[in-house]
Amino acid sequence: MDILQKIFDNKPEIKEQYNYLYSYYKNSFERKEKDKDQINRVSFVSEIRFGYYLHNRFENLEYDPNVSGKTPDWVVDSNFEKIIFEVKQLNPNNNIFEERINQVKADKYYGEGKLKGVYGIGDIFPYLTKIMEKEKIYRDLILDGRYKLVICINFSNLLDEFFTDNDLIDYLDLKNNYNFFRHTIEYLDINNFNNFCNNVSGFLVIPRFGSDIFFIENKMSANKLSSETIEKLNKTFLISK
Repeated sequence: MDILQKIFDNKPEIKEQYNYLYSYYKNSFERKEKDKDQINRVSFVSEIRFGYYLHNRFENLEYDPNVSGKTPDWVVDSNFEKIIFEVKQLNPNNNIFEERINQVKADKYYGEGKLKGVYGIGDIFPYLTKIMEKEKIYRDLILDGRYKLVICINFSNLLDEFFTDNDLIDYLDLKNNYNFFRHTIEYLDINNFNNFCNNVSGFLVIPRFGSDIFFIENKMSANKLSSETIEKLNKTFLISK
């Protein structure tokens, strides 16, 4: 069985989100469905979840458009600002993740075993550089003032790191953690990190425990979102259009 269909069977709320969005983004969704890579299809689920969140908050939302030869996941034109919402799903290494996908498809996945008991800010180090890759892709569009960037990160598929909503608020506080990250992460590219801190307006995140999707503003950004946009991103209860 296809993993996307299996997820829809196990999580009907995601199937409902997909069905709701399909009428708005039919052509783009059909292009995505031609990709049969099972890991990519799990990533498509993250795009659906973030897209549903955004669609209920913004008009003029586009999915997978061509922007100067790049194809960001979601783009909003709102309050005289254009915003790229690029999705990053964090997974275990491919071998482990493919095995988990096969277990889910065979109804043999029963959740994680015993997790380690203590977590700290150092646990996000290996993932920080992966998240930074998204800024690098769109850096030219940000620096010339055409777009702002929000990175949408799904942490829920990780194997060991049990990041909660409060953890992510602490760990993705780039302003307060800037010096610590620079001096502690030995393999951090300082130029890329500085661009990341300056250019990313904020993060939409899905933790492993706590809130579903919520927004974290990057207080260090030189490309801050308007107060109206931040208010929409922080809204909790909205009725679908």
